[in-house]
Amino acid sequence: MKTHFKEIPGKGKVPANVKVKNIAENYKKNVEEATTQGIKKSPNKLYWESVGGRNKKSRVRGVGQSAELYYGNRTGRGSRSSQQYTPSVVSQMQEQMDHRVEALRSEIRNELQSEIQSELRSEMEVEMQAQIQAEVAQMERRAEERWNDFMRRFGNSDTCSTIQPQRRDPRDDPGSGGASQGNPAFF
Repeated sequence: MKTHFKEIPGKGKVPANVKVKNIAENYKKNVEEATTQGIKKSPNKLYWESVGGRNKKSRVRGVGQSAELYYGNRTGRGSRSSQQYTPSVVSQMQEQMDHRVEALRSEIRNELQSEIQSELRSEMEVEMQAQIQAEVAQMERRAEERWNDFMRRFGNSDTCSTIQPQRRDPRDDPGSGGASQGNPAFF
């Protein structure tokens, strides 16, 4: 089909005649419809539909002698089977290769996504550990500063270290649950 376009300065590539223009417009329309409807059709089948299959002489318009490469052997003139799309061996092989390539691309894409996610997790874990360590160190510094501040304000080392608490016998204290509990003391 590329051979049916000509280069015109200032306009670029344009169809060589009205028939080619109609085929190109139909093909473009068929491709857009298939895309919007989510239907996967081979480009050969879309072109077949755009030109209306084989003509009365059992030829596919715009393809010339290479029609058999894309659409298989022609059946008889004017027969009904000449209007059905039957992909040639070359087209079938091309379609299989396209499917294989797409499957490999998908597999590679999935593997790359998995590797990237794994690397991101590792990087995030390292980053989070660093943040946690920094926060713990900061909390320890603040706690030490507060402790030092507390000790400056309230910690008199002379009185704290030399004064020994008095030891009392709980029996001597009537409110502490000693021996005199429950019995009033009479003197």
